[in-house]
Amino acid sequence: MTDGKAEWRLAQAMQNADPFGGVVYSSGVSLDLTASEEDLADVFVDLLQREGRLLRRGITCDLKDSGQDCLHCPVATLDETYSRAVLCRLGKDQSTVEKAVEAKRAARQETVRDLAVLADEMSEIGDMPDDLIELLTQVSP
Repeated sequence: MTDGKAEWRLAQAMQNADPFGGVVYSSGVSLDLTASEEDLADVFVDLLQREGRLLRRGITCDLKDSGQDCLHCPVATLDETYSRAVLCRLGKDQSTVEKAVEAKRAARQETVRDLAVLADEMSEIGDMPDDLIELLTQVSP
């Protein structure tokens, strides 16, 4: 596919009991969509190491280096006749994994915020010990 969009493929159904439980990214990285933040971080490190190997071969992108999100890059290409296509694929995958980690963190923080609100409500009617309220209201960034 050469229209500039990421080539997504579902993981082989026979390799996973849930055929929609994983994705094989355009760079060949396979990822379980229910992966933990730690597993996602490991995948991201692998993608960064691959990018480092491309850098050593002289394959770089000024837009990516200046902060351009590869998912929305106006000059990204997946056309393999261009040497930067591999970097474009990696950049798109990096951005997708990074967004997945951010979503998991936001969901976790939302749960903590919900508990904090509940703790505030419960403390008003005197149903919770002070030490538990203090623990629940400490939301980490």
